[in-house]
Amino acid sequence: MKRSSAIQPVLLSLSLIFTVSFQLQSQQTKPQLPSGRITVTSNESGRPPSLPSAVKSLDELVRRVPVVVEADVQGIFPSTPQDGGGLQTDVLFRVVRVLKGDETLKQFVVSQIGGSVPGHTHLLAGVDPMEVGERYILFLSPAAGRQSTLPARDVPRFISSPASTFSVKDGTIQITKELQEIAKEYQGLTSDQFAAEVRFMVAAPSR
Repeated sequence: MKRSSAIQPVLLSLSLIFTVSFQLQSQQTKPQLPSGRITVTSNESGRPPSLPSAVKSLDELVRRVPVVVEADVQGIFPSTPQDGGGLQTDVLFRVVRVLKGDETLKQFVVSQIGGSVPGHTHLLAGVDPMEVGERYILFLSPAAGRQSTLPARDVPRFISSPASTFSVKDGTIQITKELQEIAKEYQGLTSDQFAAEVRFMVAAPSR
């Protein structure tokens, strides 16, 4: 009986330690909501004017942009204010393979609409911000006339949009609602299969 009585306080202490530890872990993993002013831009109003708009097929998108690449997000740079009160964030990519354009391209920057600075978060409606380590197939247009937040100014810079950016998860193509009209039949293809389709379109004679 004495031994049992001695064990009970120990079990109670362990229970309290586990409870406090679990609560701390829950607080640490709880997602942080943006604080301060929040601006939301619609996809259409946020589309840079130099990007192709109203394309009707993947083939047309391939023909209307000078560069198509598969690439990984390597770094994300601090957001900067833009005219009109919005924010811009430069994202550094490492090229996995070039599907159209300069085969020697190794790194590039995409100027992405949206971002976050102290007291202000700017979101593109229905679009999750890119994160380091993610992989995409991007259809790119030159970012002429846009200032870069990237210190290495010699890195090529482009712009893209949700309607010309394909996410690659676990090696397969993900078709978002922005891409449904032109590419819903490619949902679930491997990135290799999708890349082969794009290269076939690049090699096809212009119509």
